[in-house]
Amino acid sequence: MLAVLSAATVGAVLASRRPRHPVGWLLLGFALSLTASGVITSYVTYGLVARPGALPAAVTVARYHPATGSAALALP
Repeated sequence: MLAVLSAATVGAVLASRRPRHPVGWLLLGFALSLTASGVITSYVTYGLVARPGALPAAVTVARYHPATGSAALALP
């Protein structure tokens, strides 16, 4: 949580002050990727483990979970 908040804050400040600087955009992408990974993890856990069949397309969303984790690791 601290990593997402600090990366998003620093990235937003840097991207707003120097829009052509790539580090700000990379930090924003990192924060977005980690946030998406957390949302997907919760969605898949609830849809496949806690209440199977309760959420639509939980299996399809589970297929994209490794992509968000890989993107978060590749960005910083």
